[in-house]
Order: sequence, then structure tokens, then C-alpha cells
Amino acid sequence: SSLADFVPFQAAMRRVAADAPNWVPQVRWFIQPVGYIEVMRLSQPPEQRRQSRTILDLFKTQGFSAIQGVGGYVDFAIDRYEIFHRTAVYAPQPYEKGMKVMVFRDAREFAPEPWVPRDIASYSTFYLDVPNAFDNFGPLFDFLVPGAEPGSWQEAINGLRDDPNGPRLNLRSEIIARLESRVSVLTDYQLPITETSERLLIAVPTKDEAKVAAAVAKFYKNDKDIRRHELGKWTVWENVPPPKGYVPEVRLEMPGERKRPSSRSRGSAQANEPLLPNAAVTVAHGHLMIASHYDFLMKVLQPRDPRQLLARSIDYQIVSQALDELAPELSIARIFSRTDEESRATYELVRQGKLPQSETMLARALNWFYNPGKKGARQPKIDGHEMPDYEIVRRHLGPSGTYGINVSDGWFLKGFMLSKEAK
Repeated sequence: SSLADFVPFQAAMRRVAADAPNWVPQVRWFIQPVGYIEVMRLSQPPEQRRQSRTILDLFKTQGFSAIQGVGGYVDFAIDRYEIFHRTAVYAPQPYEKGMKVMVFRDAREFAPEPWVPRDIASYSTFYLDVPNAFDNFGPLFDFLVPGAEPGSWQEAINGLRDDPNGPRLNLRSEIIARLESRVSVLTDYQLPITETSERLLIAVPTKDEAKVAAAVAKFYKNDKDIRRHELGKWTVWENVPPPKGYVPEVRLEMPGERKRPSSRSRGSAQANEPLLPNAAVTVAHGHLMIASHYDFLMKVLQPRDPRQLLARSIDYQIVSQALDELAPELSIARIFSRTDEESRATYELVRQGKLPQSETMLARALNWFYNPGKKGARQPKIDGHEMPDYEIVRRHLGPSGTYGINVSDGWFLKGFMLSKEAK
């Protein structure tokens, strides 16, 4: 009946201890996700608890309760590192329902693709079993999409393929089967910092660039709400956001596709808002690229001197070399972050009291977790008006790196933040 006897705690601590035998960390931590979420929910007054589907429902009904424990070690100002962390995720198989998408592949190659620009906030790359994720996405789609019912995912897939008025696209064979397993994620922001400053781009290599481009064109070409741009040999499909107050229907969409109203979707506009309402999609440099905004996609696609690529930047090279010294030959993921740049938009929005109504991924997650089912954004939990200017804060935030590996009962992550003056 003590924490020391709790199997997930034992497993997580045993895993991090195996990486650092006889090490006494400055901080040791552990979370049981489902229990933590239950406590957070019960800490809210009943009238403020979210009445619709919650993250607790997601864990319990979609198989994510397989993540039984997460814990690790953290140390500060040790050796050349400002922060050094080890994290173990205890998630023994077999997996069920949506949790089945969490299958990552071992790989050796993590260098940035030769088109990744130097001036971005963060770059992450990981190896996901993409066809497996697609084949097991149905339960998650049916759970997460407002108004969806069991079987909605398969119905949408069949509709794309069989509807005589639709694109007649076999999404599985024409796009998914032609994608590689590597997924890269780039983040950045625009100045001045506003609710719409955050930028995101996801890129997946293709096995046949021309055929994937043709399939994407088949999907979008007859959609009047998608703006088409021709950039030499590349075609970019940009979403035209619907007017405010527009209530979309529930059906399968490519990222950024605008939905049309139906009698099934009478919920709040906020609940049905697309994840990337301003998305732009293209197939270029041998990759399917999905960007949160057209301008960020243009930044990535523009020709540049090789010296202006991320792989040539000094801070990336320093972090990459440090990761090479720590990581085993095979990993599933690597993350590079200019912590001062990656944190800036969130910090400024908290300082302005505008994080809840922003379009950042963090704000969307917090709104979903905390919003008690009411229309509109939640109220800020922090009064940030007296927070110091970010220029004072950023000088303490250096570049960081993390790698992840598969282990027999989950995953293990290890990483660090270097000082601003790291050489």
C-alpha cells in the first residue's frame, strides 16, 4: 500500500536507475497519468467540470490507460549541462484501440532534411509506423471528433473512395501506403506576438512524390474553399478560413480542409473548429508537407544558401554532437530546441493574458482539459502583467536536445539544456 510497492513506480525508477547506476538525483518524480487526471478533475467544483468528453475518458476508453506510469530524474547545473533529465514511460503491451497507433520504429538517421531552414524555433524528427497508425486511428477519430459515432472513421474513408460526387480517393493506398516512416515537425512564430503567431509544419517523406502529389490534387481540386497556388513544379493548396460563427459538419478532412454545415453539427463553433484552420498543404522536396499557415510553408520552400540551413547552424551542431555522445546507435526520436525561441510566444501570451484564446497547440490542449463545457475560451489562470520582459528571461534559456528509444515495457527519453554560452 505504499508508492515503493507500486509496480509502475518500480518499473519507471528501475529504468532510469539502469541508465545512471548509483546516481543520486537532485529531483526524482513520478506520475500515474489516470490517477493524476482524476485528482485534477475532482479538484474542480462540480459545476465547473467539463460535461462533454474529457481527457480522462480518452485514457479510459481508448486504451491510453496502458501508460501506467511516467517518472524520472532531473539534475541542474551538472557537468556542462544546465538541466539534465532522464524519463521512463511505463506502458507495457498489448495495446488496445487508439493506443495501437503508438508504434515507433528504430532508426539511425536524424539529421535535418536538406531543406530545413536555419531560423526556426525547434526541430523534431521521429519514426512512426505510419500505415499502422492510420489503420488504428478509427477509434480515436470516433472519440475526438464532435458528433462522431462508432464507425464514423470507416464511413468517412469509404465515402472518400465511393461517393460519386467526391474525390474518389483511396486514402490508404494512394497516400498513406506511399509515405515513409519518418515524421519531422518544425515550429516557429511571427512577430509581433499575437494569438495567431505560432507556426507549425509537419513533413513526411514519400516513396513516390508524383503519385502522392496527384492524390492530394485529386482531393482538393474541386473544393471551392481551397485556394490553389502554383510555385514552379509544386502546387500548394491553402485553406480559406470560414467566416466567424460558421458551424462545420463532421466528416473526414485533410488538414486544413473546410467543412460544410449539416444537421448533425449543432454544437459550438469552438468545439468543431479545425485543428489547423489556416493550413497549407503541398508535396515538395520529396515530402508531404502540412503547415499551419501558408506563410510558414513559403518560408520552408524558398531557395536558400546552404549556410542558411539548420544542419549548418552552430547551436544545432553542438546539440547534435552532445546527443551523439549520449544516444545508442538506434533511437526512435530526436528533438532540437532553441528553448528561448520555442518558449517566447507562450511566455508573451501569458504575460498579455491572451493564452486561452490563442491558436497555439498548448492553448488548445489546456482549453480542452480545463474548459467546463462553456462557449468561448477559459479565463486565464495566471495574471502575467507583472512578469518581466522576455529579454530578461531568454538569456537563461539555452539550446536543448532529447532522444528517445524503445524499451521492452514502453519508452525511455534522455536529454538536456545547455548554457547560452555553450561552445
